[in-house]
Amino acid sequence: MAAAVEMLNISKFYPGVVATDHVSFSVDEGQVLGLIGENGAGKSTMMNMLYGMTEPDIGTIKLFGKEVRIQSPTMAIKMGIGMVHQHFMLMPNLSVLQNIILGNTPTRKGLIDVKTAKEKINEIMKKYDLPVNLDEKIYQLSVGEKQRVEIIKALYRNARILILDEPTAALDPAAESAVYEMYQKISEGKFTIYITHRLGAARLADEILVIADGKVCECGSHESLMEKEGLYAGMYESQKAWYE
Repeated sequence: MAAAVEMLNISKFYPGVVATDHVSFSVDEGQVLGLIGENGAGKSTMMNMLYGMTEPDIGTIKLFGKEVRIQSPTMAIKMGIGMVHQHFMLMPNLSVLQNIILGNTPTRKGLIDVKTAKEKINEIMKKYDLPVNLDEKIYQLSVGEKQRVEIIKALYRNARILILDEPTAALDPAAESAVYEMYQKISEGKFTIYITHRLGAARLADEILVIADGKVCECGSHESLMEKEGLYAGMYESQKAWYE
């Protein structure tokens, strides 16, 4: 069976900067892949290319064995890719419901079919334990609730491949623990890529790629990487408590 996602020899160049340098990885059915590295390592650049926010200068992207060119987030969504950004892409003055269905609004006889939309959203919230008040405005929500809205929005669009960009960066430890449980449920039967700069935060991943200076420098399970003495020598020196 072909991998859900393959990114092969991906390179991206900006003036004076090699953002990614021949990076390759694959994600299989039901697998959670963790991408970790310092800010600027190239991990978000890789996911922006998978989500169609930019295109690789070199390399190939395959979805379920078929080579694709993803030229926009709209194309990515149609291909079954959803991304939950670190900085939420929500309209603060619109309701939760309006944000979720924006750009994918069901209609009936020329009118917005609110009943059908709510039924589908309620099914998602119940299945994945993602409670949120659909009538509240986004600006009224906590950080954790906004994150739920982003996830529901991706699932509402039938995402099979989920990209989670630094999903615990803005959360306190108690909220972070709840997020781990939530992602375990969401990852069942889907293909998940989890971006973080904290090795401890990647413990849900089946496999972890460590990216530095645009290249993959290590690969393995969370346990095997934790055991590698000196792997992070000189890296995250001021943030050791975050990944230990």
